[in-house]
Amino acid sequence: PVSPETVAALSREAENGNADAQFRLGVLGLAKKLGDEGRRDAVAMLQKAADGKHNGACFVLGTLYVRGALVKRDPVKGAALLRSAADRGDPKAQNALGQLVLKGDGVPRDAAGAARLFGRAAKAGLPAAQVNLGILYIQGVGVSADQRRGAALIRQAATSGFRGAQFNLGVLLESGIGTAKDPVAARKWYSLAAEKGSAGAQFNLALLLLDPAAGKTDPVGSLKWLLLAAKGKTPGLRQKSETAALELARRLSKSQVAQAGEAAMEWARRHQSLDMVDAGAAR
Repeated sequence: PVSPETVAALSREAENGNADAQFRLGVLGLAKKLGDEGRRDAVAMLQKAADGKHNGACFVLGTLYVRGALVKRDPVKGAALLRSAADRGDPKAQNALGQLVLKGDGVPRDAAGAARLFGRAAKAGLPAAQVNLGILYIQGVGVSADQRRGAALIRQAATSGFRGAQFNLGVLLESGIGTAKDPVAARKWYSLAAEKGSAGAQFNLALLLLDPAAGKTDPVGSLKWLLLAAKGKTPGLRQKSETAALELARRLSKSQVAQAGEAAMEWARRHQSLDMVDAGAAR
Protein backbone atom coordinates (compact mmCIF):
# COMPACT_ATOMS: atom_id res chain seq x y z
CA PRO A 1 0.00 0.00 0.00
CA VAL A 2 1.11 3.56 -0.74
CA SER A 3 0.78 5.92 2.20
CA PRO A 4 -1.23 9.15 1.80
CA GLU A 5 1.88 11.06 2.82
CA THR A 6 3.88 9.53 -0.02
CA VAL A 7 1.14 10.29 -2.55
CA ALA A 8 0.86 13.87 -1.29
CA ALA A 9 4.62 14.39 -1.57
CA LEU A 10 4.72 12.93 -5.08
CA SER A 11 1.75 15.08 -6.12
CA ARG A 12 3.50 18.26 -4.93
CA GLU A 13 6.66 17.35 -6.82
CA ALA A 14 4.64 16.41 -9.91
CA GLU A 15 2.84 19.76 -9.87
CA ASN A 16 6.23 21.46 -9.77
CA GLY A 17 7.22 19.64 -12.97
CA ASN A 18 9.26 16.79 -11.51
CA ALA A 19 9.16 14.18 -14.28
CA ASP A 20 10.19 11.32 -12.01
CA ALA A 21 7.33 12.08 -9.61
CA GLN A 22 4.93 12.29 -12.55
CA PHE A 23 6.16 8.93 -13.78
CA ARG A 24 5.80 7.30 -10.37
CA LEU A 25 2.27 8.62 -9.97
CA GLY A 26 1.39 7.38 -13.45
CA VAL A 27 2.72 3.89 -12.72
CA LEU A 28 0.94 3.78 -9.37
CA GLY A 29 -2.25 4.78 -11.14
CA LEU A 30 -1.84 2.03 -13.73
CA ALA A 31 -1.26 -0.47 -10.92
CA LYS A 32 -4.57 0.60 -9.32
CA LYS A 33 -2.76 1.85 -6.23
CA LEU A 34 -4.44 5.28 -6.36
CA GLY A 35 -8.07 4.27 -6.88
CA ASP A 36 -10.27 4.90 -9.91
CA GLU A 37 -9.28 8.55 -10.23
CA GLY A 38 -5.58 7.71 -10.18
CA ARG A 39 -6.07 5.14 -12.94
CA ARG A 40 -8.01 7.64 -15.06
CA ASP A 41 -5.25 10.23 -14.62
CA ALA A 42 -2.39 7.78 -15.21
CA VAL A 43 -2.06 8.38 -18.96
CA ALA A 44 -2.08 12.18 -18.56
CA MET A 45 0.53 11.94 -15.80
CA LEU A 46 2.73 9.69 -17.92
CA GLN A 47 2.37 12.10 -20.84
CA LYS A 48 3.64 14.95 -18.66
CA ALA A 49 6.65 12.87 -17.66
CA ALA A 50 7.26 11.85 -21.27
CA ASP A 51 7.14 15.51 -22.30
CA GLY A 52 9.88 16.00 -19.70
CA LYS A 53 11.98 13.36 -21.54
CA HIS A 54 11.58 10.71 -18.87
CA ASN A 55 12.69 7.44 -20.48
CA GLY A 56 10.54 5.22 -18.28
CA ALA A 57 7.43 7.25 -19.04
CA CYS A 58 8.15 7.15 -22.79
CA PHE A 59 8.56 3.38 -22.63
CA VAL A 60 5.38 2.74 -20.60
CA LEU A 61 3.24 5.22 -22.52
CA GLY A 62 4.60 4.05 -25.86
CA THR A 63 3.77 0.47 -24.92
CA LEU A 64 0.21 1.49 -24.00
CA TYR A 65 -0.29 3.10 -27.42
CA VAL A 66 1.18 0.10 -29.23
CA ARG A 67 -1.10 -2.29 -27.35
CA GLY A 68 -4.15 -0.05 -27.27
CA ALA A 69 -4.39 -0.33 -23.48
CA LEU A 70 -6.28 2.55 -21.78
CA VAL A 71 -5.84 4.54 -24.99
CA LYS A 72 -6.84 4.08 -28.61
CA ARG A 73 -4.23 1.97 -30.35
CA ASP A 74 -1.80 4.21 -32.20
CA PRO A 75 1.41 2.37 -33.14
CA VAL A 76 2.81 5.46 -34.88
CA LYS A 77 2.56 7.50 -31.68
CA GLY A 78 3.76 4.55 -29.65
CA ALA A 79 6.81 4.09 -31.87
CA ALA A 80 7.64 7.80 -31.64
CA LEU A 81 7.58 7.65 -27.84
CA LEU A 82 9.72 4.53 -27.81
CA ARG A 83 12.18 6.06 -30.27
CA SER A 84 12.62 9.14 -28.10
CA ALA A 85 13.72 6.94 -25.19
CA ALA A 86 15.70 4.59 -27.43
CA ASP A 87 17.68 7.50 -28.87
CA ARG A 88 18.58 8.49 -25.29
CA GLY A 89 19.99 5.00 -24.70
CA ASP A 90 17.13 3.21 -22.91
CA PRO A 91 17.57 -0.56 -23.53
CA LYS A 92 13.92 -1.51 -22.95
CA ALA A 93 12.76 1.12 -25.41
CA GLN A 94 15.39 0.00 -27.94
CA ASN A 95 14.18 -3.58 -27.68
CA ALA A 96 10.49 -2.62 -27.92
CA LEU A 97 11.14 -0.33 -30.89
CA GLY A 98 13.16 -3.08 -32.53
CA GLN A 99 10.14 -5.37 -32.37
CA LEU A 100 8.00 -2.73 -34.10
CA VAL A 101 10.65 -2.08 -36.75
CA LEU A 102 10.99 -5.82 -37.39
CA LYS A 103 7.24 -6.13 -38.02
CA GLY A 104 6.74 -2.75 -39.67
CA ASP A 105 4.15 -1.77 -37.06
CA GLY A 106 3.84 2.02 -36.90
CA VAL A 107 7.20 2.40 -38.63
CA PRO A 108 8.70 1.22 -41.94
CA ARG A 109 9.76 -2.40 -41.82
CA ASP A 110 13.54 -2.70 -41.54
CA ALA A 111 15.03 -6.00 -40.37
CA ALA A 112 18.58 -4.64 -40.34
CA GLY A 113 17.43 -1.64 -38.33
CA ALA A 114 15.71 -3.96 -35.87
CA ALA A 115 18.92 -5.96 -35.49
CA ARG A 116 20.84 -2.77 -34.71
CA LEU A 117 18.31 -1.79 -32.05
CA PHE A 118 18.36 -5.26 -30.51
CA GLY A 119 22.15 -5.15 -30.63
CA ARG A 120 22.33 -1.91 -28.65
CA ALA A 121 19.97 -3.25 -26.01
CA ALA A 122 21.71 -6.63 -25.91
CA LYS A 123 25.08 -4.94 -25.40
CA ALA A 124 23.54 -3.13 -22.43
CA GLY A 125 22.67 -6.55 -20.98
CA LEU A 126 18.92 -6.75 -21.63
CA PRO A 127 18.06 -10.49 -21.81
CA ALA A 128 14.95 -10.00 -23.99
CA ALA A 129 17.06 -8.18 -26.58
CA GLN A 130 19.72 -10.89 -26.46
CA VAL A 131 17.05 -13.43 -27.31
CA ASN A 132 15.58 -11.30 -30.10
CA LEU A 133 19.00 -10.70 -31.63
CA GLY A 134 19.91 -14.36 -31.21
CA ILE A 135 16.82 -15.42 -33.13
CA LEU A 136 17.71 -13.05 -35.97
CA TYR A 137 21.19 -14.59 -36.20
CA ILE A 138 19.71 -18.09 -36.23
CA GLN A 139 17.21 -17.16 -38.94
CA GLY A 140 19.59 -14.92 -40.91
CA VAL A 141 17.11 -12.03 -40.80
CA GLY A 142 18.61 -8.52 -40.84
CA VAL A 143 22.06 -10.01 -40.25
CA SER A 144 24.21 -12.69 -41.83
CA ALA A 145 23.11 -16.10 -40.54
CA ASP A 146 25.29 -17.30 -37.66
CA GLN A 147 23.54 -20.00 -35.67
CA ARG A 148 26.36 -20.44 -33.19
CA ARG A 149 26.39 -16.76 -32.37
CA GLY A 150 22.62 -16.76 -32.06
CA ALA A 151 22.65 -19.73 -29.70
CA ALA A 152 25.38 -18.09 -27.61
CA LEU A 153 23.27 -14.95 -27.19
CA ILE A 154 20.24 -16.98 -26.16
CA ARG A 155 22.34 -19.01 -23.73
CA GLN A 156 23.65 -15.79 -22.20
CA ALA A 157 20.10 -14.60 -21.56
CA ALA A 158 19.01 -18.03 -20.29
CA THR A 159 21.87 -18.11 -17.80
CA SER A 160 20.65 -14.79 -16.39
CA GLY A 161 17.32 -16.47 -15.56
CA PHE A 162 15.17 -15.04 -18.37
CA ARG A 163 12.25 -17.42 -18.94
CA GLY A 164 11.85 -16.86 -22.68
CA ALA A 165 15.55 -17.52 -23.23
CA GLN A 166 15.43 -20.70 -21.17
CA PHE A 167 12.60 -22.00 -23.33
CA ASN A 168 14.36 -21.06 -26.57
CA LEU A 169 17.64 -22.58 -25.42
CA GLY A 170 15.75 -25.80 -24.74
CA VAL A 171 14.45 -25.75 -28.31
CA LEU A 172 17.96 -25.22 -29.70
CA LEU A 173 19.46 -27.99 -27.58
CA GLU A 174 16.68 -30.42 -28.45
CA SER A 175 17.01 -29.76 -32.18
CA GLY A 176 20.78 -29.20 -32.31
CA ILE A 177 20.53 -25.74 -33.85
CA GLY A 178 23.62 -23.62 -33.21
CA THR A 179 24.81 -26.04 -30.56
CA ALA A 180 25.34 -29.76 -30.03
CA LYS A 181 22.11 -31.74 -29.76
CA ASP A 182 21.55 -32.55 -26.09
CA PRO A 183 18.06 -33.70 -25.00
CA VAL A 184 19.18 -34.03 -21.37
CA ALA A 185 20.25 -30.38 -21.26
CA ALA A 186 17.11 -29.38 -23.18
CA ARG A 187 15.01 -31.02 -20.48
CA LYS A 188 16.86 -29.02 -17.83
CA TRP A 189 16.21 -25.67 -19.53
CA TYR A 190 12.59 -26.52 -20.32
CA SER A 191 12.14 -27.40 -16.66
CA LEU A 192 13.40 -24.00 -15.53
CA ALA A 193 11.10 -22.16 -17.93
CA ALA A 194 8.15 -24.44 -17.18
CA GLU A 195 8.45 -23.80 -13.47
CA LYS A 196 8.26 -20.05 -14.23
CA GLY A 197 5.03 -20.47 -16.16
CA SER A 198 5.97 -20.90 -19.82
CA ALA A 199 3.21 -23.07 -21.27
CA GLY A 200 5.34 -23.83 -24.33
CA ALA A 201 8.14 -25.11 -22.11
CA GLN A 202 5.64 -27.13 -20.07
CA PHE A 203 4.41 -28.87 -23.22
CA ASN A 204 7.89 -29.60 -24.56
CA LEU A 205 9.09 -30.76 -21.15
CA ALA A 206 6.12 -33.12 -20.89
CA LEU A 207 7.16 -34.80 -24.14
CA LEU A 208 10.79 -35.12 -23.09
CA LEU A 209 9.75 -36.69 -19.79
CA LEU A 210 8.50 -39.61 -21.89
CA ASP A 211 11.73 -39.85 -23.93
CA PRO A 212 14.44 -42.16 -22.48
CA ALA A 213 17.06 -40.24 -24.47
CA ALA A 214 16.42 -37.23 -22.21
CA GLY A 215 16.88 -39.12 -18.94
CA LYS A 216 14.71 -41.18 -16.62
CA THR A 217 11.13 -41.18 -17.85
CA ASP A 218 8.40 -39.73 -15.64
CA PRO A 219 4.87 -40.24 -17.04
CA VAL A 220 3.18 -38.75 -13.96
CA GLY A 221 5.33 -35.63 -14.25
CA SER A 222 4.60 -35.52 -17.96
CA LEU A 223 0.85 -35.54 -17.35
CA LYS A 224 1.22 -32.84 -14.70
CA TRP A 225 2.89 -30.47 -17.17
CA LEU A 226 0.42 -31.31 -19.94
CA LEU A 227 -2.46 -30.43 -17.62
CA LEU A 228 -0.81 -27.10 -16.85
CA ALA A 229 0.08 -26.36 -20.49
CA ALA A 230 -3.58 -26.93 -21.34
CA LYS A 231 -4.33 -23.79 -19.30
CA GLY A 232 -2.08 -21.61 -21.47
CA LYS A 233 -3.24 -18.63 -23.52
CA THR A 234 -2.65 -19.88 -27.07
CA PRO A 235 -5.60 -21.95 -28.38
CA GLY A 236 -3.46 -24.21 -30.56
CA LEU A 237 -1.13 -25.08 -27.72
CA ARG A 238 -4.04 -25.64 -25.34
CA GLN A 239 -5.63 -28.07 -27.81
CA LYS A 240 -2.39 -30.00 -28.36
CA SER A 241 -1.84 -30.23 -24.62
CA GLU A 242 -5.39 -31.41 -23.93
CA THR A 243 -5.15 -34.08 -26.62
CA ALA A 244 -1.76 -35.31 -25.40
CA ALA A 245 -2.98 -35.32 -21.78
CA LEU A 246 -6.01 -37.47 -22.66
CA GLU A 247 -3.89 -39.92 -24.64
CA LEU A 248 -1.35 -40.24 -21.81
CA ALA A 249 -4.02 -40.54 -19.10
CA ARG A 250 -5.48 -43.58 -20.91
CA ARG A 251 -2.14 -45.36 -20.46
CA LEU A 252 -1.79 -44.57 -16.76
CA SER A 253 -3.48 -46.02 -13.70
CA LYS A 254 -6.18 -44.10 -11.86
CA SER A 255 -3.80 -43.45 -8.98
CA GLN A 256 -1.15 -42.05 -11.36
CA VAL A 257 -3.70 -39.76 -13.00
CA ALA A 258 -4.84 -38.55 -9.58
CA GLN A 259 -1.23 -37.99 -8.54
CA ALA A 260 -0.55 -35.91 -11.65
CA GLY A 261 -3.71 -33.89 -11.09
CA GLU A 262 -2.76 -33.16 -7.49
CA ALA A 263 0.74 -32.12 -8.53
CA ALA A 264 -0.68 -29.76 -11.16
CA MET A 265 -3.05 -28.19 -8.63
CA GLU A 266 -0.23 -27.78 -6.12
CA TRP A 267 1.89 -26.02 -8.74
CA ALA A 268 -1.06 -23.76 -9.60
CA ARG A 269 -1.56 -22.88 -5.93
CA ARG A 270 2.09 -21.90 -5.60
CA HIS A 271 1.91 -19.77 -8.74
CA GLN A 272 -1.48 -18.10 -8.38
CA SER A 273 -0.19 -14.67 -9.37
CA LEU A 274 1.86 -15.96 -12.32
CA ASP A 275 0.49 -15.31 -15.81
CA MET A 276 0.84 -18.29 -18.10
CA VAL A 277 3.00 -17.45 -21.09
CA ASP A 278 2.94 -19.40 -24.31
CA ALA A 279 5.97 -19.74 -26.53
CA GLY A 280 5.54 -19.89 -30.27
CA ALA A 281 8.35 -22.34 -30.90
CA ALA A 282 6.67 -25.15 -28.99
CA ARG A 283 6.41 -28.38 -30.96
